[in-house]
Amino acid sequence: MRSIAKDISRGLREMERRTQLDPDDPDLLGVADLELPCVASSFGRQVEIDPEGNEVVIDLKVFVRREVILTTDLEIVDGYLFTDDGDSPVPVSGTEVTFRGRTMLCVMAKESGPRSHFEFSLKDQAAA
Repeated sequence: MRSIAKDISRGLREMERRTQLDPDDPDLLGVADLELPCVASSFGRQVEIDPEGNEVVIDLKVFVRREVILTTDLEIVDGYLFTDDGDSPVPVSGTEVTFRGRTMLCVMAKESGPRSHFEFSLKDQAAA
């Protein structure tokens, strides 16, 4: 029997291939000097609750397969992503990331329920 996580991961991999604007230039999310293949959501702005409980307007949600994260220097702690600054983990939430040439603020970076991918909730810095 196939697991839901494997099915979602396969679907995201196929969407990475099919949704890129230029076949020679795939969508990449720039996080902590890493470039991660990803799939952007199709919805517009929405309101989410950040880890501190505040309402935040999200401009974009980006999905990165868990298997991609596991091949990087990013760490998974309690379902959230951290980078290693040399001394201690630093949360990806609250850091600047890049997507399609735009600098955005990562409001949240958390693992999906089935543990197939990570969801990055992004706020456009230019719109702030």
